[in-house]
Amino acid sequence: MKIALKTQFSQHLALTPQLQRSIELLQISSAELEEELAKADEENPLLEYAPPDQHKEDGDLSGKAEVMQANWASSTPSSRDDDEDWDTRHEQQAQTTSLLNYLEEQIQSLRLDPAKKGFIFYLAGCLDDRGYLLESLDDLAIEIHQSLQLTPAAALLQLQEGLTQLQQLDPAGVGARSLSECLSLQIQRRMTTDLEHKNCLELAFLLAQNHLTKIAQKDWGKLRQLFKQSESAILEAVAIIKSLQHNPGLRFDTNVEQWVTPDVVVKLNTKGKWVVHSNQAFKPRLTLNQEYSRILKENNSKKSNSALHQKMLEARWLIKNIEQREETILKVAQAIVERQQNFFHQGNIAMKPMVLR
Repeated sequence: MKIALKTQFSQHLALTPQLQRSIELLQISSAELEEELAKADEENPLLEYAPPDQHKEDGDLSGKAEVMQANWASSTPSSRDDDEDWDTRHEQQAQTTSLLNYLEEQIQSLRLDPAKKGFIFYLAGCLDDRGYLLESLDDLAIEIHQSLQLTPAAALLQLQEGLTQLQQLDPAGVGARSLSECLSLQIQRRMTTDLEHKNCLELAFLLAQNHLTKIAQKDWGKLRQLFKQSESAILEAVAIIKSLQHNPGLRFDTNVEQWVTPDVVVKLNTKGKWVVHSNQAFKPRLTLNQEYSRILKENNSKKSNSALHQKMLEARWLIKNIEQREETILKVAQAIVERQQNFFHQGNIAMKPMVLR
């Protein structure tokens, strides 16, 4: 074996942590950048962050896919106490998950054998966005019995048991096959906790099962005769029904809108040329906290401010990198638009290939 020394030349790129972070900021989207800046604002007292103004149009789900078109007046605040309790418990889940995912989490926690859970999972997947089961159990049994090697009757029995379990999950009223059943399920759930209004709830249950049309028509005289109750008792029961959810599944976020925030905007100028501008409306405003900056200047030599001084350096570095990110994106966009002028005028047929060299 011969041992010798030799010199070898090579090139490699050494990226400092700051440079790596700068590249990461350049690659992320505007929405992700907002999250990063909000996090930095929480961790660094030297930063002051003002999120960009975003005017998003709120979706209106009211009146969507109504099962029964009834002109009911809005319920009184006192009649909606229990419904507000549901809001408190489930509002966060409803805003961040779909109805199906929310049900699947509950089904998974049930102490049942996997086969029985399977039927409940299947039924949950058959619900529409409102939380209703529109297909009949008989049709579903015929559809699945062969794949499960069961008779239609056996499959139907399993589905019936599964539906009973499904209707006991939150939100109350889920798995109903009609508006009447949806309201009845919610009233039954309330009966187990609101013993003080037992008689009123029982009357509301009977009204919801068979007399929704008369309620919609406000035929209080007929209802008084049928139930031998005073008009005030009828109206109190009706107030409970009004407080219930007609479409329990619509509280859940089944179609999350993905908002795209453009970094640049391309416009046609007066000379007929497409030009690029930074999207100032969505530009994050990141500045240094003036009070902390003043303290650091006045006490620059004190060791007690070393941690604060480090935060100042981090804040300045972040602000500088955000500015560089904007400049880089703008330059790249300008180069693309300059090369693709014909595309913006004529469409896809005039697009030029772009190769990274």
